[in-house]
Formats: sequence, C-alpha cells, structure tokens
Amino acid sequence: MVRLCFNRKNKTLGAIFRQKAILSLLEKNYKTFQALQEACQKSNESSFGDASILGDTSNDVSMDIDAGEDQDMDVNDADMQEGASQFKDKVLNILKEGGFEDKRSSKLAQDDFLYLLSLFNKAGIHFS
Repeated sequence: MVRLCFNRKNKTLGAIFRQKAILSLLEKNYKTFQALQEACQKSNESSFGDASILGDTSNDVSMDIDAGEDQDMDVNDADMQEGASQFKDKVLNILKEGGFEDKRSSKLAQDDFLYLLSLFNKAGIHFS
C-alpha cells in the first residue's frame, strides 16, 4: 500500500485511489481474497471421511454431452462497469471514513498508514 501511495508523492490519496490501474489492481486482489475465503469455508464445511458428500451422480446432467451446439456467453459491459463503480465507491468511502481522501502521502505518519491499512483490511481489501 505504501508503494502505491508514494508512486506520485504529491498527489492526494483520493486522486491516487481513483486511478483505473490502482482500482483494477485492488479489485483483482479483492476478488482473489473473496474466492480464497469461499474455498476455505467450503473445505471446512465438508469432511472427507464421510462418503455421503460424494452424492448421487446418476441424475447429474452437468456432464452431458451437447449435440455440437456452442453457447456463447454474453458479457454485458454495463454490468462490468457497474461492478467497477461500486468497488470504486467502496474504496473512496474507506478513504472518507478515515479522513484520508484529501491528505497527501508525504504528510502522513506511519500510524496513519497502519490505520488506513486496517480500514482496507476490515473492508476485505488486501494488498499484495
């Protein structure tokens, strides 16, 4: 996080975290962390000693072979932009909550960075 903040040291944190490259990096990390959390929860819920978790696959149609028909996935750009906009709002709300939106990186103390990091971590946004 400190590396991102000092990329352009005279910019405000609000301006830094509004950049598309920064937002896409944070969103990628956020989605990765959420996927890992879901995988851990699923693995904790199931036990490998119980054979009943394997289930009955006699009526499973998920592995049926189609008749050569291709189904295209439609990706809606509006949905993707709405998700990015919601994530951007989430990041900016974190900055506003801590009072960091108008502050500059060079003027912050170490405790301020730690507090900002804790705010991001509480929201599920982690830095790699």
